[in-house]
Amino acid sequence: MTSAAPLELLRRRTLVAVVGSAFGAAALPVAMILNLSEGGVTAATLAVGSLAFNVLHWSCLRRGLRAPAEPIPLTVTVSLLALSGLLSVVGSGDGELGWLWFVFIGFAAADLAIGRPPQFARAVAIGSGVVSAISVVTIGLLQEPRIEAFELAIMGGLSLILVSGTVYGEPSSLTSWRSTMELEVERRSSAELAAQRERLRMSEDLHDMLGHTLEVVALKAELATRLNPTDPVRAQAEMSEVQRLARESLADVRSLVRSNKEPDLVTELESVRALLASAGIGCEVVGDATKLDVAGRQLLGRVLREAATNLLRHAEPGHCRITVERSGGYARLVVINDGLADPQSDGSGTGLAGLRRRLAEQGGALSADPDETSGTFRIEASLPDGGTGGTW
Repeated sequence: MTSAAPLELLRRRTLVAVVGSAFGAAALPVAMILNLSEGGVTAATLAVGSLAFNVLHWSCLRRGLRAPAEPIPLTVTVSLLALSGLLSVVGSGDGELGWLWFVFIGFAAADLAIGRPPQFARAVAIGSGVVSAISVVTIGLLQEPRIEAFELAIMGGLSLILVSGTVYGEPSSLTSWRSTMELEVERRSSAELAAQRERLRMSEDLHDMLGHTLEVVALKAELATRLNPTDPVRAQAEMSEVQRLARESLADVRSLVRSNKEPDLVTELESVRALLASAGIGCEVVGDATKLDVAGRQLLGRVLREAATNLLRHAEPGHCRITVERSGGYARLVVINDGLADPQSDGSGTGLAGLRRRLAEQGGALSADPDETSGTFRIEASLPDGGTGGTW
């Protein structure tokens, strides 16, 4: 697993490919026109044609980024192919480097392949590469002075490689971009589903805990109301039972809420691991939380829960490392995730701020800091160690 999130890597690769295609289509004609052996009508034709080509090519790239699964309209791609043919024919007759104008066929054919099946893109890549190579060799044979056969072979081979590579690379990058967006939607859906499951679990626990008790309370209260005129003593006994049941229910609810807010670090580690796995995020746990004391496990469990919540809500992670250690008289929990989405975040949210205060009251500390260099976010919580089992 790399240090950067897989989704972010796909985004970067797509951006590099798209920017490279746009830059190549813009820079190549400038360099070629500046090195023309003659100006006049030829230079003007190439300049105007290149400008029109780049406007259409950039519009195709933008459309491909917004909707990579939708093919570019044929009116646009046919215009690009016509312009690329014009530029190739007009520019190829100028010197030994004139054949580079045929690379524009690759840019145009690549735009034609956007949003279409991979088999179509491969066929277009091979076909356009072969056509450009044959054209380069043919024009080279017709030029005066004659170009050596060895040089023609090199020019034709390079044309084949450049055009085919351009046609294959651009649609592939946009397909990766589409996969990026689909994976992002799936990751967020998985995280939301995990949160919904937790809410459902809480509602089921409350129903199981209070449903029967409240029904009994209602029946005994109704019975006490009926008995009060004829048997006040028994009615009072029933109301005392209602009071006892109400207190027990309140204690049960508080216990449930407390267990939800102050989870045990041991069980929370398993819960977070399963939650991250459901969201497609790798999770590595180092250390043994069972050697911490109960109070430490509860407080550090709250820190881990808050860290996992922030990780899913504010980052785009691909991997998370959780370390539990005891050293120097302190128990420490360290959570590091990649996919840093907001480098300006300083970890000063209300959840972490509340935990920072609670840890300080117990003689501990909490830090939450981004690392822009590695693209990670680190949360570290420490408490005076009251556990058993020595240092590990």
